[in-house]
Amino acid sequence: ALAIRHSVAERSTRARLEGLLAREIGGAQDLGNLIRVHAMLMDLIVAQQLDDIAEGLPPGNAIDPKKLKPAQQSALREALSSLGNIAHLARDLMS
Repeated sequence: ALAIRHSVAERSTRARLEGLLAREIGGAQDLGNLIRVHAMLMDLIVAQQLDDIAEGLPPGNAIDPKKLKPAQQSALREALSSLGNIAHLARDLMS
């Protein structure tokens, strides 16, 4: 929604976030964090999908936290908690 609102005509989420950052829409720290969290989540999802395929399961978008190493679990918890303000950030940047 923010990309549309601010005429960022990119297709990928990362490119949209980078487009907002390049246009100085929002705080660089907030957008940088979103880019970092998005990359981490995509890495975890792809790793989970590869595990699912290896186990003969259809790949999905869910991450099984029990299959993550303790450091990955901690990083995931931290990343998800950092997204707690995303609705407020989006609302502020829509205007």
